[in-house]
Amino acid sequence: MDLIFHEKQEGSLCAQHCLNVLLQGPYFNPVDLASIGRQLDEAERTRMAEGGIDSAEYNRFVAGESSNVDDSGFFSVQVIESALSTFGLRLVRFDSPQSASARANPTSCKAFICNLEQHWLTIRKLGHQWFNLNSLLTNPHLLSDMYLSMYLEQLRAEGYSIFVVEGELPACASHDVLLLQPAVQHTAPALLDDVAIETSAADDSGGENASRMESAPGQDQSLSDVLEMSRQLAHEEEQRQLQAALDASCTGSSGSTGGAQGSASRSTLDESAMMRQAVQASLDSLTTTTGGSGSNRTAASNVALLSGNSAASPATEVSSQQLAVGRKPPVESAADMRQKRLAYFDRQQKPEQPPQHQHRVVSEEPGSLVAVPSPATDKGSSPIAAGSVQSQSAAPVADLMRMSEDEQLEYALAMSQQQ
Repeated sequence: MDLIFHEKQEGSLCAQHCLNVLLQGPYFNPVDLASIGRQLDEAERTRMAEGGIDSAEYNRFVAGESSNVDDSGFFSVQVIESALSTFGLRLVRFDSPQSASARANPTSCKAFICNLEQHWLTIRKLGHQWFNLNSLLTNPHLLSDMYLSMYLEQLRAEGYSIFVVEGELPACASHDVLLLQPAVQHTAPALLDDVAIETSAADDSGGENASRMESAPGQDQSLSDVLEMSRQLAHEEEQRQLQAALDASCTGSSGSTGGAQGSASRSTLDESAMMRQAVQASLDSLTTTTGGSGSNRTAASNVALLSGNSAASPATEVSSQQLAVGRKPPVESAADMRQKRLAYFDRQQKPEQPPQHQHRVVSEEPGSLVAVPSPATDKGSSPIAAGSVQSQSAAPVADLMRMSEDEQLEYALAMSQQQ
């Protein structure tokens, strides 16, 4: 295919391309064809002058433009026929009676020249194959014998004027090579206009790419700034979530500790309440069993001792009526309760109380009862141990002061049970 001479379209020089591809060489140029056109114009003027230079037809011919050549580079069929005549070739119309054999069997011809308006193209046989050598194609187009007939009919239907080239064409290397090695074409060539459109689109795309490449540094900087900001936001979000998790963990631990402390406090309170309920039940049983005002007074004194509300004066002691109706003594401070216990223990150590009785009820004022323990018979006896009664006599005040509140409570409970 590379051996085939092919010219691509330049301006309106399709007549020049048509002749050169037909002859398979650069035989003509625009100057040659323009010279042939001027010769044809002069010959026509001479013939018109034979009828008289003063005639209207002659004047119109002289005033008009040339019909053989124009400024765009178009040449008439007369110019092409005159150029081919120098090679002993001539053109015959495909529709004429002389071309009946060509219409019946187009493959028997050597070449065709086709014209539509101001465009010329050549179809020629090289070797044993037909090629469309249209200058508007990027490369020669290989045509099969069957397709040749169809293509000619298509051109006729589109309004082309078809001419059969008769005569011996000049020898060319492409014809000789293709006789020995036929051409193979897998893809039909494209039109130059289509290629130009694609090239223009590619150029535009390349320009856009170049513009993007020129603006790339600024875009890269903006992208870097955005990425850095995104990383900072992500880091802050991680820190915030971590702090929230730590706060939640601390809150849960505090809640658990507070709950445990609350449970311990409630347990302590429940144990104290249960102890007081047990003492109260014991006193109630003693009151029911012994009966009488003396027992009631003794139980009342024990309640005053156990509850820590033993009065230092008659006005603060628990009366028997209050015990009978089950009223609770008023809540007093720890200091007041301690003073009352000390006063009670002081009264326990008075020597005037008879030794044969463990307890003696002394009425200081009407409605007030004070339980006074008898002095110890053995000065060297030790205080009672926690949870058990070591002696039936009252402990000294000094020993009682060394006792804890629980030991004092157990001591009072033991004394009440002995009574």
